[in-house]
Amino acid sequence: ISVRDVICIIMASIVPTLAAIVGFSLMGFGLHMYNWVAVGRTEMWGNACGCVCIIWLSVLFIFDAQKAYTPIRAVLFSFLLALIIGTGVLKGVSYPWAPVLLVFATGPAALVILRKSVSLLVSRDQFYRVVGKSFGACAAILLLVWLVWTYTNEYTSKGTAWNPVVKDQLIEDSGDVYANVYSKRPLNYSVDCGAGQVVDPDPKVAGQISIACTKAETVWFVVWMVPFAAVLFNAVVAAFCMIESRFSFTQGKDITGL
Repeated sequence: ISVRDVICIIMASIVPTLAAIVGFSLMGFGLHMYNWVAVGRTEMWGNACGCVCIIWLSVLFIFDAQKAYTPIRAVLFSFLLALIIGTGVLKGVSYPWAPVLLVFATGPAALVILRKSVSLLVSRDQFYRVVGKSFGACAAILLLVWLVWTYTNEYTSKGTAWNPVVKDQLIEDSGDVYANVYSKRPLNYSVDCGAGQVVDPDPKVAGQISIACTKAETVWFVVWMVPFAAVLFNAVVAAFCMIESRFSFTQGKDITGL
């Protein structure tokens, strides 16, 4: 396996993880991102972006874009990827996990492309072994950084380990989310969503408010949870690839090496 292949594999593990941490977690700009998405008409733009994504995917399918010259194919499918992630981000308040999972998915997607192109001649066991080690190292380093950051940063007087103080601060910092998640009026966590909430006498309205509160709560929980989700995702990919590297296929039939 060449140095180029190793560098590409390392980038496929690091870049999506960094993007998720910086863009959607408390370690980065997660709350700012979701608050920004909550304001204005981003939900409508998310729907529009999703429609464009479907149209673009249809165009690629109709014109057999997968058979295009490699640089052109890369541009066409990169635009598709940008549309998919853009849709997830713009609809982030309605589906808080969507942009995070989409960013995570770019890593395995990049590996598939890499395996089908520049790493086509690399042996199967070597490829999976390097991928497994890369994602495993990424998971271990991120876990260490997250733990150190959790107990040393000054987000609250008690750091960012999960506790009522951190929860209250997350709720306070999600002001724009609560102000816009319910279309009819801004929500107040204590009155509308908290333990002492005042339930609306109209069951339909009460149900709508409950759904809106759940969306808002999911947003700040996702922001807090993203680093752990990234560690888990990288660890699962690493474990799968290390197991796969132990298999040896002969004409697609025999399996040995466990």
